[in-house]
Amino acid sequence: MEIPSSVSPKYSSIAATAWVDTRIGPVFVEAGLRGLRKVVLPAAGVDILRNLPAGEQALFAPIDAKSTLARLGIVASIVDAASMRLADECSAGPNTTCQEEDTSQGQASPDEIVSTVSRDIRLFFEGQLEPERLRFDFPLELPGRSEFSRKVMLGMTRIPPGRVSTYGELAALSGHAKSARAVGAVVGANPLPLVVPCHRVIGAGGRLTGYGGGLPLKVALLAMEQMILGGSDLIN
Repeated sequence: MEIPSSVSPKYSSIAATAWVDTRIGPVFVEAGLRGLRKVVLPAAGVDILRNLPAGEQALFAPIDAKSTLARLGIVASIVDAASMRLADECSAGPNTTCQEEDTSQGQASPDEIVSTVSRDIRLFFEGQLEPERLRFDFPLELPGRSEFSRKVMLGMTRIPPGRVSTYGELAALSGHAKSARAVGAVVGANPLPLVVPCHRVIGAGGRLTGYGGGLPLKVALLAMEQMILGGSDLIN
């Protein structure tokens, strides 16, 4: 997952966009020269989410902030910060800047990125995405982000499919162990839901917490991942 650490405060002017028809409604996708920069999921209530090929049993149960994945029958073990450590050049401490290569030259065009992302999103909601593609490993364009926000965003991409982590673990990973609330703000403002998997972030004790698309959607995304993975070793 490429997340440039030094970028212009404005998005690149060249962009490609698409609307993707899915079982839960149209999903908006946008990419710029540096990579994917926006995914917008539709507002989807329980009745719509029941159109998905997985997770129906969970969606019949009342879902609120007191719900836990275990109570909803979703098995997703928690990943700690040590298991999500950034690459060596990014893990020397909270004041270290990860100097990642500018990939704007020689990578896929915005049109190519949008086409591939659209395909993966469509197949995901059909339950037909290849398990290895649940990592959604696309170049990302995230201008105007602080180093802390960038590390939290990158941290979310390091939560393996079929597993979850907590705000506290992401705070520890960023080098600011006491900043779980600030992590929550970054997670809540994620412009790339599903691709940067904020749905894999939960509260302490396995509790579900706020999700921009609503808790039922968060549960449905996790349930879809479980179904797609099946017996795949990616879940381990």
